[in-house]
Amino acid sequence: MLSGHPASFPIPGQAPIQPPWMAAGSMTMTAWSGPWGVSFTANLTPDSATGIGKYSQEQFIAALKSGKMMGSGRGMLPPMPWNWFSEMTDADLASMYLYLRTIPAISNQVPDPMPPSMAGGPGGMPPGGMPPGGPGMVPPPIPPPMPPHPSNKK
Repeated sequence: MLSGHPASFPIPGQAPIQPPWMAAGSMTMTAWSGPWGVSFTANLTPDSATGIGKYSQEQFIAALKSGKMMGSGRGMLPPMPWNWFSEMTDADLASMYLYLRTIPAISNQVPDPMPPSMAGGPGGMPPGGMPPGGPGMVPPPIPPPMPPHPSNKK
């Protein structure tokens, strides 16, 4: 859904998540809840008011290289894998931008992210969008691998 999280589908707050889970997604897969609060998928259509129509090609590339909105704003939030896109060449990112400019513009105002304090979780969101450390924010240790299932033994 390239128009982002539907404005007509409100999310009331952060989903309750217990270890070993780290995040939860909405039924539309356009809203994500985790220790960072709640994030929403962006409107990637060329709508100039609610989508990426206001981005220049340079801002689009800078955003995906830096992980910051418009290349210099707030940090992009999980689950956006901007660090994967940051490894792409500027030419490849320019091609993505040019493609996204060809799809129909859809007016859809995506909600602002909810930091943990607004989303019902502990703490607040520091600059850059990464959750703070401390009690309740540190994931539990990774358990040891499970032994192979008996049917997989040769």
